[in-house]
Amino acid sequence: LAQDDLGFVWVGTQDGLNRFDGLQSQLFRRDDDSGMTDNHILSLLVDGQDLWVGTQAGGLLRHRGASDRFETVAGSSLSGATMIPALAQDSRHLYAAVAGRGLLRLDKSSGQAELLEDPPSLRFIQSLDLRQDVLAIGTRDELLWWPTDADAPQAVRFSEGQSPTVSVVRFATDGQLWVGLSEDGLRRVQIDGGRLQISKPPAALSSPQVRSLLIDRRGRVWVGSESGLTRFDPLTGESVQARHDPDSETSLPANRVPALLEDAEGLIWAGTWTGGLGIYRPDSEAVQLYRRFIDVPPSLPANPVRALLAEDDGRLWLGVLEGGGLVHFDPRQGVLERFQHDADDPHSLPDNRVEALLRRRDGSLWIGTGNGGLARLRADGRFERFRRLADGSGELPSNAVVSLYEDDAQTLWVGFSDLGLVQRCVDCADFAPLPLAEDSPVQQVLGRINQVLRSRDGYYWIAGMPNGLYRYDPLRQHLLRYSRNPDDPASPSHDSITVLVEDRRGRLWAGTQGGGLLQVERDDQGQAIGFSAITRADGLSGDAVGGLLEASDGAIWAATISGLTRVDPVSGALRNLDASFGELARGYFIGAAAVGPDGVHYFGGLRGLTALRPALMPPARGLPAVRLTGIALDNTPIAAVAVPGLPIQPVVRATRVLVPPGYGMVGVEFAALDYLAPEALRYEYRLRGLDDTWLSTPANRRYAAFTRLPAGQYQLELRVSRPGQEGQFAEHAVDFVVLAPLWRRPLAQLAYVIAALLLGYLFWHRFERRRERDQAAQLALRDSEERLKLALWGSGDELWDLDLENGRLHRENPLPGLMVTQHPPDSIEAYLEQVHAEEREAIRTAFLEHVRGQRDHYEFTYRGLATDGSWRWLLARGRSVRRDAQGHALRVAGTVRDVSESKANEDALKRFADELESRVEARTADHRLAIAQLKRTVEELTLTQRQLVESEKMASLGQLVAGVAHEINTPIGIGVTAASHLQHEAAQLQQALRDGRLGKVALEHFVETATSSAHLVLANLARASDLVRSFKQVAVDQSSEQKRSFLLGEYLDEILLSLRPRLKRSRHQVEVECDPRLSVSTYPGALYQIIVNLVINSLVHGFNGIDIGHIHIRAQVDGEGVLLQYRDDGVGMDDGTRQRIFDPFFTTRRTEGGSGLGMHLVFNLVTQLLKGSIECTSAPGQGVRFEVRLPGVVEMP
Repeated sequence: LAQDDLGFVWVGTQDGLNRFDGLQSQLFRRDDDSGMTDNHILSLLVDGQDLWVGTQAGGLLRHRGASDRFETVAGSSLSGATMIPALAQDSRHLYAAVAGRGLLRLDKSSGQAELLEDPPSLRFIQSLDLRQDVLAIGTRDELLWWPTDADAPQAVRFSEGQSPTVSVVRFATDGQLWVGLSEDGLRRVQIDGGRLQISKPPAALSSPQVRSLLIDRRGRVWVGSESGLTRFDPLTGESVQARHDPDSETSLPANRVPALLEDAEGLIWAGTWTGGLGIYRPDSEAVQLYRRFIDVPPSLPANPVRALLAEDDGRLWLGVLEGGGLVHFDPRQGVLERFQHDADDPHSLPDNRVEALLRRRDGSLWIGTGNGGLARLRADGRFERFRRLADGSGELPSNAVVSLYEDDAQTLWVGFSDLGLVQRCVDCADFAPLPLAEDSPVQQVLGRINQVLRSRDGYYWIAGMPNGLYRYDPLRQHLLRYSRNPDDPASPSHDSITVLVEDRRGRLWAGTQGGGLLQVERDDQGQAIGFSAITRADGLSGDAVGGLLEASDGAIWAATISGLTRVDPVSGALRNLDASFGELARGYFIGAAAVGPDGVHYFGGLRGLTALRPALMPPARGLPAVRLTGIALDNTPIAAVAVPGLPIQPVVRATRVLVPPGYGMVGVEFAALDYLAPEALRYEYRLRGLDDTWLSTPANRRYAAFTRLPAGQYQLELRVSRPGQEGQFAEHAVDFVVLAPLWRRPLAQLAYVIAALLLGYLFWHRFERRRERDQAAQLALRDSEERLKLALWGSGDELWDLDLENGRLHRENPLPGLMVTQHPPDSIEAYLEQVHAEEREAIRTAFLEHVRGQRDHYEFTYRGLATDGSWRWLLARGRSVRRDAQGHALRVAGTVRDVSESKANEDALKRFADELESRVEARTADHRLAIAQLKRTVEELTLTQRQLVESEKMASLGQLVAGVAHEINTPIGIGVTAASHLQHEAAQLQQALRDGRLGKVALEHFVETATSSAHLVLANLARASDLVRSFKQVAVDQSSEQKRSFLLGEYLDEILLSLRPRLKRSRHQVEVECDPRLSVSTYPGALYQIIVNLVINSLVHGFNGIDIGHIHIRAQVDGEGVLLQYRDDGVGMDDGTRQRIFDPFFTTRRTEGGSGLGMHLVFNLVTQLLKGSIECTSAPGQGVRFEVRLPGVVEMP
């Protein structure tokens, strides 16, 4: 482990060297172009901007910060020696342990190397450290002390007379040397009167097998061993051990610790062998978590602490869920006593679900339970019960007690989860409702009562849920209620009031379950006149507030469902306790908060009991520096930046960037080097010269892209802030210069002007020549048109030209005496109105067939309306001049000729022919009889033909029915055959039984036959059922199941279990991250369909062409709801596909059977049934991410 001058942490592993920025790592490996020679890293040492790297099989490397590349060092001196397990340096020399060879001393300025091989133990160096011109060398056989001005090292003799294996050596700032032994713990070497004295400090190590050492800036010794991590303070002799705890998210990641580092901020890094990195914040000791530890009796019996009471002796009374009951707890000793419900003992705790605790002024302890009513703990350890009996009698109206309060008059107030509250005065024997006057504005306290508080002005404030906040005037016996009014911004933000506190300045605070923290503004009469809310949007850790406490400095501490927040009532500043303070209980319960006599603030939550010491809270951390971590041009990353006049700079050190011409997109990546809570940082950026508006980007997407930047100078400004430090920023600026292409340079522009002038002359010359040709063509066209008009006049024909694209009709030499000539029509339909009705439809059909390309030309004789009302016969001919790609006519031209005279001659000729036919018919009467008989024959043939057609139709229908019947009868027939065979075998078996011939072989044969026959029948009946469903379309009932409560994590695992057959066909992996105790109340069927459709969508679309894909499903509490985050690392999708992903019938794989309904179904289930929202983000090659928010489904503890 090492941290460079920019703040990046370098992590050496067996699979490469990582440069870590808090969220992401850049990996350097042997197979890239960075210059790495080996993936197995053994040692690291920072030298200014450079980094020395010792490898397992690749020798000694030097990472040049100025170029961000690695180079091999002293190759000739290390011929055949490649393993470098340890490094040390002073201002002039680098010392490198060369396994099997000796100690290499390298002059850093000249590059000259010298290999020191005497004494022989130098060949087996395990560790090196150098301070004040003394080089400490830990070897396999001895410890060496070598002043750099001496010719040879001095061996340090252990008092035991032994020479144990030294695994690690580290100098402290006072010059003392700390030595870790491979099998025998820790030693300290001091100079006493010029002599080296070695001693064994009283450090209680987790293991004597020391693997790493660190001396922090406070002089404390951190010892990494095979079995954990130990912190030893030489001044006090105190030892603190840390080991891996699988039940804790903030424990040591693993027990074997081979590497330690203290970074520039003072954070302690522990590199483990199997669990990765762990980061410890030394000033995080203000927070401590008490929880259940397996096989540790003094620890809590279970984690969820529902109720809490602090005693004057520093001890606590706890109500512990999950069967824990009532627990008497000492923060130093653990559990002192535990009381549980015993169904056979009427004097035991009435119920294990302890909801409220109260120590009354008379010294008695009262316990409110969720189902057993109220109890008082007597001195003999027995409980006196107050409850409602099954028949409705008893002392209480309900057994669901959730809050207790005693006022100055020693009146006991009892709040229920369902029936408001009751009181019992000090001299009363019974509980009674709250006394109210007849003119009281509100006549009853309803719903759940979480707390009663008497303010300094004598009024009682009652936290109700879900009926808002009550104020009770004991003198007038008046009750007021304050509830949310959407039209009044001064009303409460939520009607579920969870907890109340009045601070030392008389300000009243109210926590809500969904509306954040409220400050109640009151008038001189004590009435609430306004409510101001502090919510998650303002920086509060969560909108569901369970506990409120005032610290000695006047700050208000709010325990929410997501964490702890410090609220400064004066400035309004907020500060959330993040993961750097260690593991918090989170999910804090309503009313489970108390202050101990020593000022410790206790909060009960899902994961245990949080102890907060406000006096030890460290100051707010400074903002980390922002660094540029990557630049990409058109999505191609660049490793270094070249600027004329400046040396080549790596991206992480670049201050000025030149963008060559021709690139359409510039992308930059950046990071603020925060290693404790990097996900909480808020990033903003802007590109001065393009837009002065600051743009926000989340911590998990620290990327900005700019497209089609005009040539010019810009400045990229980056800044980062942290919640609770609004208005404070850490900023970084990088100059960007987008170079203009060559064609936009001044000389190029001059050439453009000259070329434009030359082109203008050429165009003018060509235009003049073309104009002369056009004039000649126009004259020729005019002569041709004149000749055409003369030809039309001579023939008497009309020429027409119909433009179907623009709907225009041009006519030349129109026929006289027609209505279409006297009143030209404006459309084809208007033209057809002038056509005789008998020919109108036929002419329309003929014309359309030609337009559609079904006829080569158009020709039709019809009657047109004349101006005198008569009808004139016209012959129209036409042919398409131009058609489109589909063959449809776009322009049709033709002629119309008046053929009335020809038609009259034709009619006369027809009359003559008819007369001739009648004469012939008179002479050939016998022929007419034959013709009539022939007609009858033709009719019979026609009838026969129709019958054949009908028969053919019936035959086709029969074939269809036969095909369907065959498909269904085939499996049914097989089933019948199998059943018949089974019947026959059964008859034979029965006969053999009657005859007494039934043997074991025959019986086994019958069982085998019956089993196979039954399987055959069932398989073919299932096949027949599938065939029926395929022939008959049915609607599928998709009604959802009833709403119920369930553990979300377990249900997600069940869904993935049902998908296992589909997942086993591939090597794709699914990971689920969910609190196992998270309980929700919603529709499990709808949730099942949502998850299944998302996973199938990834398998079918997202991982197309990907061998191994990863799916990550994360569920976390989001206020009163749940946030489901689903992502995969598949191929992703473009923005057009992403915008339509929820559209019905939209699919990118329709030809492969996709219906396009899966994601539409997901959208409808989320937004309609579950009343939530779903968002999709994706980009090509970056997978897909869905965020599903399900409001109001979390069951509050």
